Amino acid sequence: DEANAAYVRALLLSPREVDLFRLRHPRLVALQRELAGRHGEAAGRELLLVYAWLAGVLTIPPENGWLDPHLSRLHLAAAARPSSPPEQRARRFTLLFYLDRSRAPGHCDEAEREEMQALDPELFARVVRRIQARETHGAAQTRVAGW
Repeated sequence: DEANAAYVRALLLSPREVDLFRLRHPRLVALQRELAGRHGEAAGRELLLVYAWLAGVLTIPPENGWLDPHLSRLHLAAAARPSSPPEQRARRFTLLFYLDRSRAPGHCDEAEREEMQALDPELFARVVRRIQARETHGAAQTRVAGW
């Protein structure tokens, strides 16, 4: 679905610039409000893609190639250290999450998953549980690789 692809790209490339109210996507607006209350406006925006995927609002098909031309720029923009502000750590988590979900079934990058776990252990655990649940129900081949 092209609208889904557009939302995913926008929320990864520049989540702060997405005007959710004009787009009139009520589930994304509700998620954003919830996340802003829980994490602050900036970090909530950066995490919106992950939470939208968890809620089944947006999908990230494997091997989509949607952002391949932008990956080097995204990696630079999402660089984070333990002392980075919450929104930068959230941005890094979201990029790693997108890369993980974009890989072919059965493939994962262990170092990236370990980094996701270090950045936000609770959110990482939720993501892994959702991946396992979807794969258990036949949504994809096993991609969890021991996590």
